[in-house]
Amino acid sequence: MIEFSDSFSQAAVAEAICAHPAFTKLISQQLMLPSFAYAHDVEGRLIGGPLVAPNPVLHKTTLFVSPRDMREHLPREINFARFRCTCNAVGQPVGEWQRVIVGAYVNHGSNDAPDWSSQTPTAPPMVPEAAITRLRAHIEEFIALALTHKLDAQLASLMRSGVLNLNNWDGANLVLPRTVTTALLEAAAERVIWHSHRRRYQRAINRLKQSL
Repeated sequence: MIEFSDSFSQAAVAEAICAHPAFTKLISQQLMLPSFAYAHDVEGRLIGGPLVAPNPVLHKTTLFVSPRDMREHLPREINFARFRCTCNAVGQPVGEWQRVIVGAYVNHGSNDAPDWSSQTPTAPPMVPEAAITRLRAHIEEFIALALTHKLDAQLASLMRSGVLNLNNWDGANLVLPRTVTTALLEAAAERVIWHSHRRRYQRAINRLKQSL
């Protein structure tokens, strides 16, 4: 979800999006959210709840452009603040919005040859207990989005495709659960990091895996 602090900021961001496709791609990648899929019958009627459960946490980004940061009719800097709020069972935000990060999209080039990037201030180091708590919250959120909320739909898909055969399973042998769990975890891992960013983080991922 995107909010604008005022109509001037909205118009300035719209001008930048229209003039600079690279900026449009940058902001779209950073603000994209998973979509919902629902089960329908052959006539297109809704027959069940969402195949992908609503997000447990909702994010919104507020954009602001100062008139002093304009270069002719285009902004050279777009400030942003990102917020998060926990959601109820149907995906509606409850409680207060908490600000988690502030920064800016900055055009280091010109209006004719733009070079957009996002920048955030360097935060002071957190105490270990607070850092672990924050890290755990993010990990749990990624697990919920990439694995838990997709589990029922994925198991149903495996059954429909015929690759998951439960006819000869006694419910106690652990080979099948371990095999399915490994496949689900590996598939979820591919969804946590965009494929285009995978190579950039692979060395750090391998180093962490070796220490587990």
